Amino acid sequence: MTQTDNLFCLFFAIICIVLIADSASAQSLSQSNKQLWVDFNPSYYIDKDFRIFGDVGIRTELEDNAWRKIVVRPSVGGKLGSIFYYTAGLGSFYTFNQLIKNRWEIRPFVGTQFTLFPLNIRMKSFIRLERRYDFNTSTWMSVNSWRLRYQLTFSHRWGAVSAEDYWQASLTAEAFFPLSGIEGQFREQFRLSFGLVRSFDREVNIRFELTAQQQQLFFDPTENISDIYFRFRVYHNWWQIN
Repeated sequence: MTQTDNLFCLFFAIICIVLIADSASAQSLSQSNKQLWVDFNPSYYIDKDFRIFGDVGIRTELEDNAWRKIVVRPSVGGKLGSIFYYTAGLGSFYTFNQLIKNRWEIRPFVGTQFTLFPLNIRMKSFIRLERRYDFNTSTWMSVNSWRLRYQLTFSHRWGAVSAEDYWQASLTAEAFFPLSGIEGQFREQFRLSFGLVRSFDREVNIRFELTAQQQQLFFDPTENISDIYFRFRVYHNWWQIN
């Protein structure tokens, strides 16, 4: 690892530790809703510029166990020029609730992102428009809404044996903007995440994320953290043409 790599790793570590520590000191984390998310993320590359991908996962509360959620989200995506990328898909989120009727959310979406590489930092900006149909599975009546999401990620790779064998650390901020309609059971506002990726080869990589969520539009370390997510993700890639 070069001296530059060491400095960037230290930079990421300091920012993440300060933000998470400041947030944790604002209240006891025992008051936060802790959740575990586990995902499998397959991708099939038709060619180098277009792929079919998605995620299948389970999300649950760790303490109250008031709900469990199953997620299936098929998507497609492709390149638009050298730095832009488009994506579209359909999410299915089925929530098993203990205290209220089960909910089934159908969520079609479209999005675009662009990636820049200032210095040795990868900066990814992603914006997504979602239509949300949240059904009460007892009556099959739904509440519907439009929502805009904006995500900004800074990441750095190091220890690369090859282009596919590396470690990566990332810091991500994501804000949610309700546009119209009535939101359903889950009403996210802002997330701040630290991620660590281990990529073994061009087929498989594993990612861990620690996320703090607040019920307000912009992150404030002096305010309560409403949710803490521990997320484990396994990515597997296939290619039509190797």
